[in-house]
Amino acid sequence: PPSPPPSHESCSAPSLGQKKPKSSEAPEVHHSDLASRIARAAAGFLCVFIVLFVPLLSQYMDYFSDLLIKWGLWREERHFNTKYIAYRLDVWYSTKRYSKPVTLLGLTLLLVVLGTLSLFSVSSSDFYSSAWEAVAGVGLDWTFVSNANEHSVGGVSTQVRLVATATAVGGMLVTALMLGLVSEAIGEKMDDLKKGTSAVLETNHSLILGWSDKLLPIVKQLSLANESEGGGKVVILSERSKEEMERDIELQFSDDSLLGSEIICRSGSPLLLHDLHKVSASRARSIIVLAVGDSEESADARALRVLLSLAGLRDADGLLGHIVVELSNIDSYHLANLVGGDRVVETVVSHDIIGRLMLQCAMQPGLAAVWESILGFEGNEFYFKEWPELVGCSFKEAMTRFPDAVPLGIRTAADGKVHLNPPGDMEIGEGDELFVLAEDDDTYDLAPYDPRRLIVPTGPQTMINRCRHQVLFCGWRRDMESLVRLLDDIAREGSELFMLNQLTVEERERRLLDKGLDARPGKDLQNIRLRHVVGDIVNRKHLEQLPLESFDSIMILAGEGGIVDIDSRSLATLLLIRDIQQQRMKATQLIENLDTSEDPMAQEWMAGMKSASAHSAVISEILDTRTRHLIADTHISDYVLSNELVAMTLAMVSENQAVNALLGELFSSDGNEIYLRQSTYLIWPGEAISFAQVMSRGLMKSELVIGYRKAGDVVPTLNPTNKDEVIQWEEDDIFVVIAEDENGN
Repeated sequence: PPSPPPSHESCSAPSLGQKKPKSSEAPEVHHSDLASRIARAAAGFLCVFIVLFVPLLSQYMDYFSDLLIKWGLWREERHFNTKYIAYRLDVWYSTKRYSKPVTLLGLTLLLVVLGTLSLFSVSSSDFYSSAWEAVAGVGLDWTFVSNANEHSVGGVSTQVRLVATATAVGGMLVTALMLGLVSEAIGEKMDDLKKGTSAVLETNHSLILGWSDKLLPIVKQLSLANESEGGGKVVILSERSKEEMERDIELQFSDDSLLGSEIICRSGSPLLLHDLHKVSASRARSIIVLAVGDSEESADARALRVLLSLAGLRDADGLLGHIVVELSNIDSYHLANLVGGDRVVETVVSHDIIGRLMLQCAMQPGLAAVWESILGFEGNEFYFKEWPELVGCSFKEAMTRFPDAVPLGIRTAADGKVHLNPPGDMEIGEGDELFVLAEDDDTYDLAPYDPRRLIVPTGPQTMINRCRHQVLFCGWRRDMESLVRLLDDIAREGSELFMLNQLTVEERERRLLDKGLDARPGKDLQNIRLRHVVGDIVNRKHLEQLPLESFDSIMILAGEGGIVDIDSRSLATLLLIRDIQQQRMKATQLIENLDTSEDPMAQEWMAGMKSASAHSAVISEILDTRTRHLIADTHISDYVLSNELVAMTLAMVSENQAVNALLGELFSSDGNEIYLRQSTYLIWPGEAISFAQVMSRGLMKSELVIGYRKAGDVVPTLNPTNKDEVIQWEEDDIFVVIAEDENGN
């Protein structure tokens, strides 16, 4: 008959803590048990020793250290004590990034060793099995104690349960520490992302260093510039926190308004090479350095230090693009070129540019709208491009080859010089670039040559007579000396300049003399005469003392202080001036109802009041965009938004380095400037011709006609789309031209 199946007890393998059955081979088992007991006892003593060693060592280390020093076995300066060990551990934890993971690994290994020794000493398992059970208890399987019952016959001893429980509890603590370290590492990484300390891995991006009130307009202009390419990358490095920068950008722009561009903010100092490496400054296509500081001196000093840092980066890694640095003082111009190099650094002196633009706009009412149409990337802007098809052609011929653009000049390849409004017979050489005024770089192209476009009837041969000006400066600027010199250059002899501010006459003359200008009669000024008025520009009584009805131009200058306070004073002065003019105009209307036919003096005074009220240009230096909208909505003044115009200039120069030389000539009183010409300067009264023919007539007088403003319009039309369309011109129409002489030819 078949033998009965073996019982469960006979098939089961010895488990954790199970007693093995006695064998018939008694002597061999006796020697094996003795060796096993000795090994297990040694493992138990070693485990106890390890557990007690650390607290005993920390308790008596200072005592043993003193004994070793006393016996001459240890030098006192080696600091072998608990304080020194705690100090070294503190240094290790604070300086080594891997200290926490290494500590966790050491604790895990120590717990595995203690668990292995403890289980081996109190159970019947061999050392290898005890080690794997300890590993499982530490982190892999905390239920291995209960599982041991399933694999045992005689049950698990109390000692084994206690050791297994202690090992499992230790494993839980180690796992908790590990989770804490992982959570801390993730938290630190998230904090780094929030603080903007991570590196930027971009190439061919626009980099802005610093944060000022011009940054947001610059971001807007750069987004417009990259719209045709689907957007670009703009990286900002500032000492502000990343959260603050991103919050301000989100408040100003929506995702759609950025036109596909991506704005990346990083927190750091532009003065440090480490932070410049962090934003990939060496691989940026352009770098804009903003003037940031409490004063103009500190802002320029900081900009020069940033240039020094970029120069060090250029020497080490090289620079892919050019640098555009904003300065506040013209005296720092040469220092910036000396530090950075003429070919790498393009300098924009914001204070000087705004002063010159204000004076140009004050002398020519309506010019501010022209500049706002040209600067920036909304509407028409400047583009440089090489045309191999035009090599050997004259500039006059090139003028007829672009129906969707207005050629402005040639940039020669030999010396890189920009020739604005060159002679018509100047030939375009190989490698030369033609720069034009166009809507975008992909909206214009070369057209076949049509000589008939150069055939145009002869126009009027009139000259423009310069008249005397009466100008009022309200307030004081640091570069007042430059403004006075520029006005003396463009004004006719016999003009007058009134200066209203709170400085005494002696203080004004001293400040002007410190800048090298002797404003006393018969000295440095040739065409204008200064008339000093001491008073407050926001005081109505002080303003009423001035002949506001007789000024051709009134400039309200921004002083020093906060943006809101400066704009508030400028706006208050503007409203006071317009109100005084309006009140005097009402008085003129009352006198007009009287019979003045027998009083020639009254007739002359009334005619002068009407003319002054109709043509008086009030230009305010506005810093805040919100104040700009207030003035624009009321239509009470021409205006110059200084910060936005400077931001437009910085953005244009960052996109094309050659634009700086072009704008520099247009801003200055030397060379070519933008003028507003009466239509009768180029056409006969009631004549109907195309804009292309008007351009040809302007070229005959060495002037570039770039646009026009019809009577009644506020915003001029630059680079008209259909230049061959015949237009009926009126006497009150205005042509926008680029010319070298204000008087015309």
